[in-house]
Amino acid sequence: MMHRISSVAVILALCWVLTVTADEQPDKPVMVLSEEKWDFGVLEQGQVATKAIHVKNAGTADLLIRFVRSSCAACVGNVPGIAPIPPGQSGKVVLTFYSKGLKGPQNKTVYIHGNDPENPYKTVTIVGTVKAGPRGEIGVAPEQVDVGLVVRGKECVRALTVGNIGKAPLTIKEITGSELCTVTNIPKEPIGPEERAEIKLSLDTAKLKGLIKEVIVIQTDDPITPMKTVIIVGYAVDSSSAPETGNSVTIRPEGDPVKVPGTDTVFFPSYRVANNLSSAISVAIADEKGMCEPDNSKEIIPGEAASFPVPASASGAKGTIPLTIFLPSALPKE
Repeated sequence: MMHRISSVAVILALCWVLTVTADEQPDKPVMVLSEEKWDFGVLEQGQVATKAIHVKNAGTADLLIRFVRSSCAACVGNVPGIAPIPPGQSGKVVLTFYSKGLKGPQNKTVYIHGNDPENPYKTVTIVGTVKAGPRGEIGVAPEQVDVGLVVRGKECVRALTVGNIGKAPLTIKEITGSELCTVTNIPKEPIGPEERAEIKLSLDTAKLKGLIKEVIVIQTDDPITPMKTVIIVGYAVDSSSAPETGNSVTIRPEGDPVKVPGTDTVFFPSYRVANNLSSAISVAIADEKGMCEPDNSKEIIPGEAASFPVPASASGAKGTIPLTIFLPSALPKE
């Protein structure tokens, strides 16, 4: 009899524990989205599409939408208001898709973060197609202007061709140069398809010293690539250091100096050799054995220049670059 009473007591105690445990489960929010995929269809390039995603709280505690993030800057999520969503009620997230600069099939993802302990975020996949019509497309030649050796105080003007390689007129909105670069002859009228315009670049050479690295930025109404940057490089010297034009070979460093690890030495990644003679020359940088052979050299015709990368074997702490110039044995008479 006592054994039977004890069994009944254990069963009652177990039921009481299970009941208490079930009653002590904490309230929690549950985030449910009205849609997890948004197909905006077909947009003309530049159009904007919006979509409201309803967020329901299917839980037993307030749901808070903490923030919304996107896999792409073309998608933006906005939460109207910051009030928590009570159990059984719904809020919304407004998604905006910007098609400017995009074309073809699109597949983006937006992440909605909340305080749902089981699912801290939900995703919405955005798909559709952006249809691109004819557009003006900027083309620049050259994209790097090498002014060569510049004498300080003397005029330095170069031409730059800006073309429209697209199928619609292209408008130049603005062209700006860095501190020592001035741009003139900027076209005021749109450039037609397959047409070109020539602008002028001039440097304030009196303020230049050593390596030249200036830039100009061209702003257009090209919806895909509205901006082009052109780099201007060269080397500026005083008139006392300038070689005589037409009777010299000039060598100048290119690029930013690089420090050799573990030393106080720096080296330039490449050197540019210009041939101002009336005959061709050959230039070679030493191989790994320190040899400069004419068969491994590069020919530079009169009036041209060439760049020579510095090999890793020559960029050590010695501070010297084994470069050999093979000159003609005789120059033709002028």
